[in-house]
Amino acid sequence: MNEKPMSSNAETSAHLHARLRWACRRGMLELDYFLLSVVDNLYDQLSPAEQQCFQRLLQENDQDLYAWLLNQRAPEDPEYRALCERIRREMVAHNQNK
Repeated sequence: MNEKPMSSNAETSAHLHARLRWACRRGMLELDYFLLSVVDNLYDQLSPAEQQCFQRLLQENDQDLYAWLLNQRAPEDPEYRALCERIRREMVAHNQNK
């Protein structure tokens, strides 16, 4: 299966965000809320490498994402692990500042 890369140089920020928001729609409401919050509140602050990692992360299955993002289990991939830790930290800080 050939998957189209989630971003390209020609893709506008608005189009990328729309595609990311669509990719964040999952089968689990809690996961939808968490991932959409990342796109809306954190994605633009991530480094290009972290943005690529987040796009790869969205290709993982719901059960793994849920466990990783809620710190129930650590991902084996060190890039995923670091990104999940940053997402948790940033989302806690964002929610405290509301």
